[in-house]
Amino acid sequence: MNVQGGDIGYESNGHEFRHANLSQGIGLGYNTIYATGYNADQDLGLKARGSGKVIVKGDAVINGKTEHITNDGDANSEQLVIGKTNGSNLRLGKTAEYSWTQSHGSKPLKINPIGNEVHIASDSAKTIMNGDVEIKGTLRIGNSVLTSEGASLIVGHKDGRKIMRIDPDWDKIQIYRDSNGRSPYFYYNMHNNYGTWG
Repeated sequence: MNVQGGDIGYESNGHEFRHANLSQGIGLGYNTIYATGYNADQDLGLKARGSGKVIVKGDAVINGKTEHITNDGDANSEQLVIGKTNGSNLRLGKTAEYSWTQSHGSKPLKINPIGNEVHIASDSAKTIMNGDVEIKGTLRIGNSVLTSEGASLIVGHKDGRKIMRIDPDWDKIQIYRDSNGRSPYFYYNMHNNYGTWG
């Protein structure tokens, strides 16, 4: 069936199907399906039949906010899934107590893998981490910096000064007199000996 009209509009003045009282309906513009009728505010729904799905083929652009309504579930549920469930996929969801982000498919969850800063929480909020934490790089707390050199942990200042070395081997603790990482002022070693040096 080929339905042709005159100079129909984009989102009005198209081919329209309305309720008998003309309050609401749908219209077909030249490339738009739109809500119509004299009701000023109307939802526009797409509904599949039975267990069918509404499928969008091609890129989709949403101009405006979206609301995803689903049942609560833990991080194994499929509230919002990015990717195929039989492979690597990212899941987002919520319970009544918290919201969650979970990587699936036995793959890691990488946050900001190509760079830029990552800001977690506000200045007044705290971040709680349960489980082991591995940091590859530098940890800065205020003006203090924690970094690693081999098996050693270096406590320093953000300006580059090295204040203390903690080592699991010979000299367990070295505190540097000149904050230069070379001349220890105090040491405590694996034989429980301690004192000053340098």
